[in-house]
Amino acid sequence: MMDSFLHILWFLLDAFAVPLVSVLFFCCVQKPRGHKWIFPLVVLSVCFVGHLLLFTEILMNRVRFTIVYNAILILSVFFLFKDRPAKKFLNILIHYFLALSFDYISYLAGLPFVAFLPDNVSRCVVLLFFIAMVSLSLAFAANFLKKRDAQEIDKKSLVFLLIPLSHIVTYFVTSLYEIRNSPYTEVVGEELQSKMIFSTAQFFCLLFAMIIDIFAFNQYVKSLDAAKLKSQNEALEYRNKLNEQYFEEMKENELEFRKVKHDIGGSLEIVKELIYEEKDVEKAKGLFDALSQTVQNINTGFYCRNSLINAILTTKAKQCQKEGIDFDAAVSVPDASPIEESDLCRILVNILDNAIEANGNVQGAKFVRVRIKTSAEYLSVRTENPSGGQDFSQSTKANKAGHGYGLRILNDFSQKYDGAFIIGEKDGVTTAQITLRIPTQDNP
Repeated sequence: MMDSFLHILWFLLDAFAVPLVSVLFFCCVQKPRGHKWIFPLVVLSVCFVGHLLLFTEILMNRVRFTIVYNAILILSVFFLFKDRPAKKFLNILIHYFLALSFDYISYLAGLPFVAFLPDNVSRCVVLLFFIAMVSLSLAFAANFLKKRDAQEIDKKSLVFLLIPLSHIVTYFVTSLYEIRNSPYTEVVGEELQSKMIFSTAQFFCLLFAMIIDIFAFNQYVKSLDAAKLKSQNEALEYRNKLNEQYFEEMKENELEFRKVKHDIGGSLEIVKELIYEEKDVEKAKGLFDALSQTVQNINTGFYCRNSLINAILTTKAKQCQKEGIDFDAAVSVPDASPIEESDLCRILVNILDNAIEANGNVQGAKFVRVRIKTSAEYLSVRTENPSGGQDFSQSTKANKAGHGYGLRILNDFSQKYDGAFIIGEKDGVTTAQITLRIPTQDNP
């Protein structure tokens, strides 16, 4: 009776539980081409039929079943999901690395059980060890990959992988040392029982460490989410402030337009009188040129249809006007921002503040040129300003603690969006450019 129960238990674990762990991993980290149930149905059906053939010993042995099952699993991953081939290949490597590693770890943990318990019991214990460890490790990997794809964590977070890796290596070393110095086949009785207890305790310590790693990683992600939310709130507050300033500037521009309209009306009457009454064309031409220059110098406060970019450029243009800096901007971007607005706000503010700040050390002509454009895959922001002999690694502002990280922030954003940030000086002009890869569905 007990043997039958153990056979059924082992069959259920090996035919359903083990492949189900793999199925859940790939379904979590990849996007199916069609219905979500096709991949699980294919893999679980193949595994179930294969195990039936194993029991009946028809056309199938363990080695052949393992080869066929894994080949179908890999082919299903490649053909039933629509992710990029490189991503599929990486996920397959991670899956098999963890599966093979914990297959061997469960074997090491189960050695004393193999020597002390009947075969049916020991293989169920080893399989349970394997399912527990591979489930935790693949859950950790899936969570990590999903956060990475969603850009909720950066490349620096890869250091977290060293923690569970160090636990695995430690377990390997201690287990191999124990087996080498005292093989289980050479001990009996109480000594074997104590080794079984030690091995079980060692395994559960590793299991507990893995659980702690997952908990610590989730707390780390939550702290990143909190920092991101804080950054978004700050960006929202800054944008509201920009909108208020923009509204005030539009009211000032309206008054200026009214004055200019009045001046133009009077000037045109004078030009008309000079031409038709006084016949003084040269004087009329000079007055008309001066009038044209006045119209050209009017700042409309409009650079593009993107409200965020327009508000930031308008505010910075007003700041430059007050500080005697010539401001020139050309923008070619879609109405909706292809980059997350909180990030785009911080990028534009930092790169423009750096350019405006550099003019404070200049004795001659002061200027800031801004070029913002998008291509098929990238958005680039480029600024030019006169070189003031500034050190690109330091801020010249009075509040260095608050402003000394502008260049570092720009560099971090370029890494986040798989782009580049460069800054340099040539012929008395400092050029800074940040290029950001535009997120898409295929490249989030």
